[in-house]
Amino acid sequence: MRILQIITQGELGGAQKNVLDTSAYLSANNNVFIAIGATSAPSDTWLLKEAKRANLKSENLFIVPALVREVSPLKDFRAFYEVYKLVKKIKPHIVHVHSSKAGVICGLAAKIAGSCVVYTVHGFVFSEPSSALKKSFFILIEFIASFFRDLTITVSEFDRELGRKFFIIRKNKNILIYNGIDIQNEKNILPKDEARSFILEKIGLKHLSGTSNPRIVGTVANLYKTKGIKYLIESAKIVNDNLNLSEKILFVVFGEGELRHKLTEEIAKNNLEEIFFLPGLIPNAYIYLRGFDLFTLPSIKEGFPYALLEVILAKIPFIATDVGGISEILKYAKGRLIPAGNAEALANAITLHFSSLSTDQITLPDIFSSKNSFKLLSEQYSNIMKKHRRC
Repeated sequence: MRILQIITQGELGGAQKNVLDTSAYLSANNNVFIAIGATSAPSDTWLLKEAKRANLKSENLFIVPALVREVSPLKDFRAFYEVYKLVKKIKPHIVHVHSSKAGVICGLAAKIAGSCVVYTVHGFVFSEPSSALKKSFFILIEFIASFFRDLTITVSEFDRELGRKFFIIRKNKNILIYNGIDIQNEKNILPKDEARSFILEKIGLKHLSGTSNPRIVGTVANLYKTKGIKYLIESAKIVNDNLNLSEKILFVVFGEGELRHKLTEEIAKNNLEEIFFLPGLIPNAYIYLRGFDLFTLPSIKEGFPYALLEVILAKIPFIATDVGGISEILKYAKGRLIPAGNAEALANAITLHFSSLSTDQITLPDIFSSKNSFKLLSEQYSNIMKKHRRC
């Protein structure tokens, strides 16, 4: 089977990890191709670099120059044509599109070019904070695009119900497949002391290695608006202004993104330079998770975050906002949920955690394993091919 996976951005993120993991798995018995949108920085090609390391052929990896995240009629038309030509050239049986922009433009181009179209929702774009007019526009184009899809995959029950509410998800043409991780990766996670030493060195506090203080609150997230890092910064000030501790609590965010400058200014404005750190992108960040005393996910929009699955695998406590499919994770693990966009609620939850020091965790269940996700996806591909030898 020839499979083309397309995603708008190629930087490190949950959706990109989904594309990489499934492509690597499927390439054992299929001819797999990957295409990403426009690149402007080395980090934008993360997916293609990792795909090469996973032994995908260089000639099977493509960049669609006109495919960008922002709405741009001229570029969007060009992206449609570029994808149409690419599909005609490689003739994939299935084109699997990820992210809202690729889901609409690339999915339509692929269908017209003669391929079956599978769309994975990693959180609908209209779930993000925006005007009613903008949300209505995105709902409309998702609705129109849904007629050209052979299957829609959601990574959470939350998004499946949202898609059904707006008639974006078609009856008998959808399935829920949770993101999954390799449970065997637990053996790669470093012991607490070793991970803690790495983190402290990264933030310039290596001299504190080997001590029990300070306590570290951490997260792993791209520096985008939807990740809610500004609320974590605000909560850090509240916590350290009011918490009666002999040592301050440190806050560390592993990740990179367009808001670095703005967030750095916010840290300085709140006089948090000595306790709030942005050390940048950390490869394989999950192996250092046990160096955090508490993990936080302050997002204002999510699909089904890999980060929390890795946190459960590392067996560390977490606080997360009640958005997307996060509450579904809490059916299987102990953590605290808080409202999104509320720094005070986040600060209170952090304070409560360090007051009670609860560490109850459970083993990551098979439903969140990559083995389970791959099995379900392969079955869906086979079903599509049985129904449509040529879509």
